[in-house]
Amino acid sequence: MKSAIVYLAQNTRKDPQYGRDSRSMLEKSLDLLYENYNHKFKHPVLIFHEGDFGPADQEAVIAGRDEIEFHEVHFDVPSFLRKEEVPEFWQSQTGRSRFGMGHRHMYRFYSLLLFDILADLGYEWYMRLDDDSFVHSRIGYNLFEFMEKNDYEYGYRVDVQEGLSPSYGFGETVLAYIKSERIEPSFFFKHVKEITLNDIARRRIKEFLLKIDPEGKSHNVRENNLSPVDRESYDRRGYYNNFHITRIAFWKRPEVQYFLHHMDRVGAAYKYRWGDLLIQSAAVQIFMPKGKVYKFEDWTYEHATIIGGKLKYGGIYHGTQDKDAKVVKAFRERYGAEHLDASTFTHREIVLFPQFHRWRSTWVRRAEMAWKAVHGEPIAKWPMLLRTLWLGRRSRQHMDAAGQDQS
Repeated sequence: MKSAIVYLAQNTRKDPQYGRDSRSMLEKSLDLLYENYNHKFKHPVLIFHEGDFGPADQEAVIAGRDEIEFHEVHFDVPSFLRKEEVPEFWQSQTGRSRFGMGHRHMYRFYSLLLFDILADLGYEWYMRLDDDSFVHSRIGYNLFEFMEKNDYEYGYRVDVQEGLSPSYGFGETVLAYIKSERIEPSFFFKHVKEITLNDIARRRIKEFLLKIDPEGKSHNVRENNLSPVDRESYDRRGYYNNFHITRIAFWKRPEVQYFLHHMDRVGAAYKYRWGDLLIQSAAVQIFMPKGKVYKFEDWTYEHATIIGGKLKYGGIYHGTQDKDAKVVKAFRERYGAEHLDASTFTHREIVLFPQFHRWRSTWVRRAEMAWKAVHGEPIAKWPMLLRTLWLGRRSRQHMDAAGQDQS
């Protein structure tokens, strides 16, 4: 069994996306990896880079650990995508998040390109880590042997829910592919649900709150609370794949390759910022039997997005066999939580301040006035939720129509 640990790294003290010291984080990640695991098992460690690690840099990072080797790769936007369709920066709907081309190159690397590269090098298994992936507790068994012995094909450490903006339209695209190709997914449909009236109502209320108070001073609704209103909805739940371990043969199966290339051709990474988390999770949920997926929980793992000293996504995950996890306590004390993802807000009850109730009353009165102006009679006394749902978004249109009629 030929296996390797894989990184895609940058040799910079200030990366263009988050402004962090990527070089130092890579060195810390490798030090912890060797301290807690690879000092014993000596797996090859392949560090892919875009030519920014010179010979002296490579020697400094290797630091006598002969298993580490560097491989240079180069990225380009695929020629089948029109240049005018690919923005230099992908921006979220609210404008709060921007992702440059480098970040989207990474998505394509891990969702498509890596499998061919490793297969050509003769590898059968790989384990991925990022430069900000930290293994904080001892792992006393060979992870690759564990996977093969138990007939698993995909292992991960953390379940997460992706935010709305970086997954907008993804579920619908996958569902269309499944339908058009007449695929019977393994367990992808467990992540798809029928939209209920309550789902639509919650969406309308959240849209309204964001519209009247975009800064969130009077509520805790955020952009990633919002989900598409459609007949079916993908829950955006998958595997936090900055750590994962998998058998390469699965990703080389024709049906999996067809799916990955289809997502690539629609511009998944470059046009829509659909990341490798989404694409890889969907591929597993569609094509891999659920019994071949394994979640590691015994060791402590950290992968956190920290911006301006604040935890924005990810975090630290306490291992069940890590009794004395001082690093978890220190992380929680520093950032106020152990970990966050989109579900942190989605599943929390919306806390509304008193002024919202005044806004709600005004909004509903406006809707009732608009209805009467257009239809000539008062609206029936529907429950508040239904009136908010069906009239909230249309009230301004009705008012405009009534004003035009009066003129």
